[in-house]
Amino acid sequence: MTLGFSGNVHTRFAYRAYIGMSFVRNELKFYVNQNGTFAATNDSDNRVIYGVELEYLPIGGLRLGGGIFGYIDTDKPRFVTNAPTYDANVFAEYTLRRWQFGVNADFIGKRRWSGVANENGVAPIAFMDKGDIDLGVRVNYRVSNMVDIYVEGINLLNSQIYDYAYYYRSGIGFKAGVKLEF
Repeated sequence: MTLGFSGNVHTRFAYRAYIGMSFVRNELKFYVNQNGTFAATNDSDNRVIYGVELEYLPIGGLRLGGGIFGYIDTDKPRFVTNAPTYDANVFAEYTLRRWQFGVNADFIGKRRWSGVANENGVAPIAFMDKGDIDLGVRVNYRVSNMVDIYVEGINLLNSQIYDYAYYYRSGIGFKAGVKLEF
């Protein structure tokens, strides 16, 4: 269940905001075993979710924006998962005919994982990541209405970004490819 609003101020400024409630029963959650591997269990979790996004078009072809998204647990689940309590981003994008250039920064909030302390109990927090910044750049070239060629640089700050407990993305990365839209 989510409620929100969105709108435009003239044609240069757009905004979106929402708040909602999530009721999850028997959610599959992963936790860390004593030997550092993952195991799965079911748990329930109720949370308030929120988000705010802003976009600004100062001149033709340039788009600036950002947003913040997150949740607040309304009850105390037995296990905690890797979902960050908040996630924010800012971006700048410039389009010039068939070319598109962009830079973005994602701010990933604190993440926690539960773990098994012994056979009878659950450690509330086995591993915690303090939060990360993922800086990226990209260049796209639109060959046609259906085909884009792109190059991306990711994690340019060489942050240790943990998607899973004890496993982080390794270093600066680059991707290139062709995107087909049907």
